[in-house]
Amino acid sequence: MIETIKADSPSDERRLLNEFVGKVRGRGMSFYDILCHLQQLRHKTGLNIPNLVNDLKVEPHTINADALIPVMLGLIDDLLQTRAVRSELDKFKTEMADVRKGYYAAVKEEKERWAGIRVPMMEEKKKGGPSYDAEKWKKKFEAAKAKHDANEHAIKFDYVKNQAAIAPRYTPLVDKEGRTYYIHTPSTRKPPAKSSRDEFMKWTWFVAVWGKLPEDAKRIDIPSDVKKEEEGWWGFGEAAECELLAKWIQFKAEEAEETERAASSKNSSDDDSSELTEEEEDGDEDGDVRVADSKRLVAALLDFADVLRYADDTLGK
Repeated sequence: MIETIKADSPSDERRLLNEFVGKVRGRGMSFYDILCHLQQLRHKTGLNIPNLVNDLKVEPHTINADALIPVMLGLIDDLLQTRAVRSELDKFKTEMADVRKGYYAAVKEEKERWAGIRVPMMEEKKKGGPSYDAEKWKKKFEAAKAKHDANEHAIKFDYVKNQAAIAPRYTPLVDKEGRTYYIHTPSTRKPPAKSSRDEFMKWTWFVAVWGKLPEDAKRIDIPSDVKKEEEGWWGFGEAAECELLAKWIQFKAEEAEETERAASSKNSSDDDSSELTEEEEDGDEDGDVRVADSKRLVAALLDFADVLRYADDTLGK
């Protein structure tokens, strides 16, 4: 991380960073020594390093590695401003545009192919006649529709894989109540059989959720000793489950948005002033962010459900 950051640093700061990196690599340093050097760099460089004075007041042998977490978070902010990272993000945007273009072209081509089959078959059904066999037509239509559905799932699965191949990294998503959703990129290898995925041993094939159980949640597979106020891990590995979860999140987000809108409307009618206070403006911005986060989460869950359904319908049997 520091190697990348120093490339954009002034020459005098690069020298200090090189010395620090050299000491860490050369003889190994304790966490206490690392924090001492970082505290010095905080004053001598422009790095976003928090004040570590309180952490350094303890005995050297009692310091915990957790003290490095605020430092890492600060350095990540610095890293995101470097030319190297910005270049990678710009590259991702360009490549992602090409991936989307290819995806929409493939979807259009498949829809046109299916229309070329469906329209004549529907006309055949409409005309009927002595030679028309309803049972034979139904079997033929169902087989053609199944192939169309499988092709659409394959196109969506390829899109998800291509998107994951160029994405810098995934970001955990959070719902409005603070639960964190880890939706990993599906493996590019052949999907495992459903019986194998049911064991929840392959992280890329189920949605892992950390947080408290919702008050209105009802699941038959929850042990009786689980307390709703305690945080824990939850897993969703069925396409139908992910779709229901997405609908529930969307419903809760719309419900919260409607409640906030009603409250805002009431406050506006009670207030003679037409100008928003700073707190009200911040609240509007927070609401917009929550809506955007909910939409991203719902879209990610529905995409993952498509991937699971593709695995069930094709390779997972």
